Amino acid sequence: MLVSTIIGMAQRASGILGVGQTALPQDMTDATALLTMMLQQWRQKRWLVFRLDNVMFPVEVGKGEYTIGPTPPPPTFPSNWPAPDVVTYGNYRPANIQSIYLRQDVGSGPNSFPIDFPMTILQSRQQFDAISLKNLGSWPASIYYDPTIPYGTIHIWPIPIQNFFQLYVGYQQAIDLAPEETSNVDFDQVLPTETQEAIMWNLAVRLCVAYKLPPDQQLAAAARASLNTMRNANYAVRPLRMPQALQGPQRTKNPMGGFYPETSAGIPFTVLQ
Repeated sequence: MLVSTIIGMAQRASGILGVGQTALPQDMTDATALLTMMLQQWRQKRWLVFRLDNVMFPVEVGKGEYTIGPTPPPPTFPSNWPAPDVVTYGNYRPANIQSIYLRQDVGSGPNSFPIDFPMTILQSRQQFDAISLKNLGSWPASIYYDPTIPYGTIHIWPIPIQNFFQLYVGYQQAIDLAPEETSNVDFDQVLPTETQEAIMWNLAVRLCVAYKLPPDQQLAAAARASLNTMRNANYAVRPLRMPQALQGPQRTKNPMGGFYPETSAGIPFTVLQ
């Protein structure tokens, strides 16, 4: 469905337009701006985002900070503004980091394979500031993402001392602003189809507020129901895990993350049926 079609349906649903009426150019401009701002808000809500984008990049020895974002920078910045260390998809600076792991490209044996190691995401500047020795060089274990503008900044700690690591960063899916601002673009090309009804009803609610129309309970209910459908479709929450400090000693490792110690040591064991 075209962007202009959804905007027209939202204008009629809100009561701004009647059947057969056409919106003035200023009304279309305002509705498109409201649509853009609404989708920018939705991007920051994990339960409304249908997938995560990801990017993997090599880390350099002795380098603990990496900028991440779009290229080229926004038009308001100088043309000679330096490009980020990590270029994201969709011309979008991530607002936060959803997942992270470290990949060791080279193993210890001749027939070894790359191994991924989970990392801790420090959720606040206070956590990062609490690290006493920020220049420690060792095996990277955690990151802190500082959402600076126009590029975000990834701080790695400890700072890597080997050059065979890659960092995998997952962040919420972005929608290019160019298709959002083009009325002839088909939303089927950038969003799942179940999202379109939610966009239409919620844009209609915002149009009612913008044009000072009286509240419509049926319209608000339709907007909530469509958003609930999106939440059910996009539900992707990692299962809770017991903290490592409370687990105590374990006989075996998780088979999804490594090998049984008995097997790697050459000791046979019996699996209970």
